[in-house]
Amino acid sequence: MGDGATTTGFFERVAARVRATGGCLVVGLDPRRDEFDADERKLLAEGRAREALIAHARRLCAATSSLAVAYKPNLAFYEAFGSDGWAALEAIVPMLRAYAPVLVDGKRGDIGSTAEAYATALYDRLGADGVTVNAWMGEDAVRPFVRPGKAVFVLVRTSNPGAGVVQDVAGRPLIFTVH
Repeated sequence: MGDGATTTGFFERVAARVRATGGCLVVGLDPRRDEFDADERKLLAEGRAREALIAHARRLCAATSSLAVAYKPNLAFYEAFGSDGWAALEAIVPMLRAYAPVLVDGKRGDIGSTAEAYATALYDRLGADGVTVNAWMGEDAVRPFVRPGKAVFVLVRTSNPGAGVVQDVAGRPLIFTVH
């Protein structure tokens, strides 16, 4: 098992994993039904989505734990399963953290009070080591996610074909800083 320390910051833990693994693999967890194995599909068919998602994550973790420097579950794929998806995440994040830091990919961003609620859910409820955020609503949408030892990855430019319509201003990338 890797270091599951909670007092060490995200980037220190990632650096330790890079040294331990000799690599830089971040494993994304985007559970799609067509990627589930037969046992996981059977659990889904039985209405046991929480168990299927946990089994899926456990299988991916077993295959990658010696190589991963971080894990990145994408909230949308879990939220698509409703309350079972969130319940699965509550079990999956601590399991992953036992091996490597967990960056929760949700690209959250909203007014201050809502951003505070998102930060509470992702850090305090799930135990995320870092998050992805959308800064479209400004600095106060990002500030609640800034905490000691936690990582905040701010979405600034995406690779989808239509991104430039909004993300490029006068032909130049939009730049965002938090003070």
